[in-house]
Amino acid sequence: MKYSIKRMTLKDALHVKSAEFWLALGQPMEAVAELQKLTARAWNDGWPVAVFRCAAREFGATLRRLPRMEMHSKR
Repeated sequence: MKYSIKRMTLKDALHVKSAEFWLALGQPMEAVAELQKLTARAWNDGWPVAVFRCAAREFGATLRRLPRMEMHSKR
C-alpha cells in the first residue's frame, strides 16, 4: 500500500521513519514511543497508522513468546 507524506511535516515523517527502523530492529515499544511524538495532524495519513498496527502486532508476538506465569492465590 502506498502512502502520501504530502500532508505531513518533515519532522513527523522522520518520526514515522524512525518508528519503522525501530520495528526493523525488533523494538516495538521504541517504535510506539517514536509515534507518540507525532502531531495530531500526522495521524490523518495512513502511514503512521499502518506503522502503529505493525508495532502492535509485533508487541503481541513478543508477549506470546514470553513464558506463562501461573497465578497463585493467597489463602
